[in-house]
Amino acid sequence: MTNIPLSQSLEKSAQCVRPLELLLQAGTLSQQEKEVLQNALSTMGMQADTLQENLQTLVNQYQKFNSAAKQQIWERKLLDLTLRNSLLNYRVGKNAYVVPNQLAGQIEDTLESGQEICLESAALNSLYRAMRNSIEETGANTLYLALGTLVWIGKDKKEHKAPILLMPVELVKLKGKNTYSIRKRDDDTVLNITLLEMLSVDFQLQIEGIQPLPADASGIDVSLVLHHVANAVAEQTGWQVCDDAVLGIFSFTKFLLWNDIHTNESLIAANPLIRSLIEGRLLLPPAAPMADIRQLDAVDMPTSHLIPLDADSSQIEALIDAENGLSFVLSGPPGTGKSQSITNMIANMLYHGKRVLFVAQKKAALDVVKERLDKIGLSTFCLELHSNKVDKRHFLSQLQLAVETTHQKVGNEYETLANQLFIERQKLSAYADALHKKREHGYSLYQCIENMHDAFISPIQLPPSIFASKENDLLKTLTQRVVDLVGLQSILGIAPAQHPLYGLYPIKQDAKALSSYIKQDALENQLPQLPLVLEGLKQQIERNAKFISKTTKQYIEVDYKCKKFFQVAKVSDNLLEDIDAFIAASQRWNKHINLLPQWGSYVSQLQALEQMGLGDVIARFEQGESVESLCKALQLGFYQQLARGIVESDPLLKDYSGIKMEQIIKCYTQLHHDFQQLSQKELLSKLSAKRQTVQTNQSCSAELTLLRKRIANKGRGASIRTMIEQMPTTLPLLCPVMLMSPLSVAQYLDAHAEPFDLVIFDEASQMPTSEAVGAIARAKAAIVVGDSKQMPPTSFFSLTQTNEDEADIDDLESILDDCTALSMPMRSLKWHYRSKHEDLITFSNIHYYDSSLITFPSANHNQPKISLQQVEGYYDAGKSRTNMAEAKAIVAEVVSRMQNEPNRSIGVIAFSLGQSNLIEDLLNEAFVENPNLEQQNATSKEPIFVKNLENVQGDERDVILFSVGYAPDQDGKLLMNFGPLNKAGGEKRLNVAITRARYEMKLFAVLRADQIDEKRTSARGVLDLKQFMKYAAGKDSLQVAKNSSSQTDVIAQQIASWLRQQGYQVETSIGASACKVDIAVATSTHAESYKLGIILDGSHYYHLNTTSDREIVKPAVFNMLGWNLMRVFTLDWFLYPENVKKKIVEKLTHSTVLPLDR
Repeated sequence: MTNIPLSQSLEKSAQCVRPLELLLQAGTLSQQEKEVLQNALSTMGMQADTLQENLQTLVNQYQKFNSAAKQQIWERKLLDLTLRNSLLNYRVGKNAYVVPNQLAGQIEDTLESGQEICLESAALNSLYRAMRNSIEETGANTLYLALGTLVWIGKDKKEHKAPILLMPVELVKLKGKNTYSIRKRDDDTVLNITLLEMLSVDFQLQIEGIQPLPADASGIDVSLVLHHVANAVAEQTGWQVCDDAVLGIFSFTKFLLWNDIHTNESLIAANPLIRSLIEGRLLLPPAAPMADIRQLDAVDMPTSHLIPLDADSSQIEALIDAENGLSFVLSGPPGTGKSQSITNMIANMLYHGKRVLFVAQKKAALDVVKERLDKIGLSTFCLELHSNKVDKRHFLSQLQLAVETTHQKVGNEYETLANQLFIERQKLSAYADALHKKREHGYSLYQCIENMHDAFISPIQLPPSIFASKENDLLKTLTQRVVDLVGLQSILGIAPAQHPLYGLYPIKQDAKALSSYIKQDALENQLPQLPLVLEGLKQQIERNAKFISKTTKQYIEVDYKCKKFFQVAKVSDNLLEDIDAFIAASQRWNKHINLLPQWGSYVSQLQALEQMGLGDVIARFEQGESVESLCKALQLGFYQQLARGIVESDPLLKDYSGIKMEQIIKCYTQLHHDFQQLSQKELLSKLSAKRQTVQTNQSCSAELTLLRKRIANKGRGASIRTMIEQMPTTLPLLCPVMLMSPLSVAQYLDAHAEPFDLVIFDEASQMPTSEAVGAIARAKAAIVVGDSKQMPPTSFFSLTQTNEDEADIDDLESILDDCTALSMPMRSLKWHYRSKHEDLITFSNIHYYDSSLITFPSANHNQPKISLQQVEGYYDAGKSRTNMAEAKAIVAEVVSRMQNEPNRSIGVIAFSLGQSNLIEDLLNEAFVENPNLEQQNATSKEPIFVKNLENVQGDERDVILFSVGYAPDQDGKLLMNFGPLNKAGGEKRLNVAITRARYEMKLFAVLRADQIDEKRTSARGVLDLKQFMKYAAGKDSLQVAKNSSSQTDVIAQQIASWLRQQGYQVETSIGASACKVDIAVATSTHAESYKLGIILDGSHYYHLNTTSDREIVKPAVFNMLGWNLMRVFTLDWFLYPENVKKKIVEKLTHSTVLPLDR
């Protein structure tokens, strides 16, 4: 095989149009690579002087070879012809049970007639569990009744057993211990195709007369089939055919997947995304840029996209990208609304006339999306063909509903309501922008108000002219001037007010002229004349009373000498007293005239401050106010005046009214709700109108007639695939959405049919690439939804079938990993909704998501909702590998909670399969003793589940109970073996497990965290378990994470300070992420719950991307979490603080602590 480094060098050379001759001369190739290249060129008949023009041909040939190699890897992963495959080598035990006293033909006749066969055996319990888990994990029931067995000798010279015919059946649990009935499913009995393939490939054996299967009066002629097989292998030594019936787990689903990609190889390789996976580089066609929701929120009409369910901005961005035909990865950590996002995506695609294929491996994942689609009325437009539910009756019943269902037209109301909603959205967006957008000085109104730190300091008064400056750092410059006053004071050596020349100020003039005059001693010559001038002025005032009403300054300026050089800093209304004081001061000045140069230097620098408009600063400085205080006063005055100036100059803010804002929000919220409801009707009307074309379209007429015939005769004589292929025009109009598993895609959809516009994969971290490519090939674009921090495929621990030479082109664990490795465009869902208490998600958020999830605090934020119960007991390491003490404790907890909290659903997660089986057995025994509880569980919307780390992804419950299981044995020895947690990726399993709870988690463990020796393991899963146990016990530092926050807003601090003065218990910045309750008020009687939550419109508010995020999604989540909310607008607090205080008191007076119910 040509090695990969050579391929990469060739491709790079082709892209750079570099002569291949230079490539051979370069030192980057090994000798082996050069030899391979020379041999390839020789084979192609190329010479060095013609290499460049043929270089791309060589690259193309390599890529074709590489494609074939990748295809072979995928096929080998799907078609398992090894002895690990139970279709070729089953063993009687927990996954295979020989039905006693039954011949293959007899039991086939019985079950085909509709009868059931009752069995009683403890061996059936494991088969029942395996059947149920297979349905939940893969959507396929892998329980079959093997009719006839081929006993064959392999190349290992050992005897092996393979089923010949496979009848699809189900086990139905009956009353009584270990009692079940076998019932045939509504599917056909089939040949073991994998066996036939193995016989052909390994032994060159062909079996005649069994395709199609021969029939008898009751169904298949089983005896004849076994006869033909026996004849075909008659010459094989030691081989024989047994006429028996074996109930077992036989999965031939991957054979269908293999057959799909094998027969459609060229079509699959032509898909751009699959081509990218083959070549290991992104080859997607050019597409529209990814959406910027913040920009779109300002301009997009509500009718641009259809969003029938509430969605945050990260979800809407993904929806728009899907609408624009982009292929991308959608990263969805636990509880971030993946299913709701997918539902909105599907609805929006339908709104734009597109078709969608939704693919999920797990039945649970598909059911969640299907349920949401049903709730918005789209059930009849969706065709569900997930493997477990597929039969002709189910298929045709869906199509019958599709044909019969109609919807009324909405009319013009949709457009009218959209216009109204857009107007209200613009108003709220405009307010947010007006409050937070930066103005010409570099400050927003909110920043100005927020920076008014100390309301107890008298602000510096600044002249309006100072704000005419275009300087970006004006406040910084002004502040520096104030700080420089410390240096001015050092010139004098004492405080200015204590200086002998204090009060002697030159009339305003430029500093240069003043300095020059002082140097010429002119001032010194004029100063002695001042007392005489003042005495004369005094006499003049005494003679003429009419001058008394004028200021001293005006009189002084009458005299030329005084006018030119001096002015008085302060004057009073008593002019004669001022003159006397002035005379005394002038006499003092004359005595210390030798200090004039020093004083003049100080005054000349003050003059620069006064020219900047800092006269108020100078006056307060000379009165002894500290520079630190002056800086605060300057900042307060600057921001106050700048804020008022912004308000006065902005028409929107000038007419601001808090009451009006509340009315706009209320109106917007109601319009949003009404429009959302009307959107659902609009979509149904639009789809129904499109569906009506089936009645008038000539190409659909014959197809519709045939469909009605199929419905009438229940599809007799036609397979589901055949019926789908017979409706190429009608089916897309009736059901533009198909919900399937990878298996049902391969089984029912022709790869050459008209492609879907979009395929969406859910839980993609659990889907191998080899199983996804068939679905990818059937669509124009693909969205791969999943979380790389969660579970890989359930076959994670199986042996690889890829040899070392293929390691560089082999797949990663899942289609999600492979698409991520391609650097495929990526979106991320960030808002976490599942956990109704932040404790439940904080550990995962910090350890696995770098605290990137936006989580929400609940009104019972201070009540712990995760706990650890230490149990006395041991782990039975040598025998059952279970922990009986923990199992009993958990079952007792389940029974107690069912009796005392019947409305809370429960899930149990064990860290091993053996422990989950033990807990389930004990729980069944408890139900036998308490039939009422069994009935309660059976009728519950969410019955109790008992699962292990391997199969719990996609599930959630109100309360999750954990059984660690692993612990010291009876002798006190701890083996440090924690099953899957010890393996690579064990931390992903732990992450899945600890994020399943909505309301509460409780950990049961014999093991103590301190018993996990970090020196004895490097497995991250085990180390994280230790930290999680400490966290659950309340001993981990993460416990304080829920109270950690960024700096609290100044307004929040001011309101909180005032509330504390009123006697309330107050906390600020409640929450562990960006979405916080700014102020939370509790009462002394309900210290663990908050009576009132106050949210502000500060920076956190503005940083939310859309008006819907701010006014719909965030408040709705807080209300769901039990908060009694009140909003305080920044402008209200700035302009009318007393009114705000009055409203808060009224709200608190009439508030009660709300219970956090479901």
